[in-house]
Formats: sequence, structure tokens, C-alpha cells
Amino acid sequence: MVLAQDMLLVIVSHDTGDFTSMTTQTLLTVGHNKTIHNDLLFWL
Repeated sequence: MVLAQDMLLVIVSHDTGDFTSMTTQTLLTVGHNKTIHNDLLFWL
């Protein structure tokens, strides 16, 4: 039974890490796109 609990912990930890990485990438992408759009609007 201990083995099943350990495996569940590993799976949950792995999924949490993927979600955190995805969130960071999304925020960086949104920030980058926002900068580009602001520069383009400035030139119009």
C-alpha cells in the first residue's frame, strides 16, 4: 500500500511541475505579445 501512495505523490508532483512551467511560459508569451502590440500601435 505504501508503494501506491508514493507513486501517487510522484504523479501529482510531476503534474504540478508541468502546470507551473506552462503558466510561466504563458505569462512570458503574453508579456512579449503585449510589448509588440504596443510598439505597433505607437507607429500607427
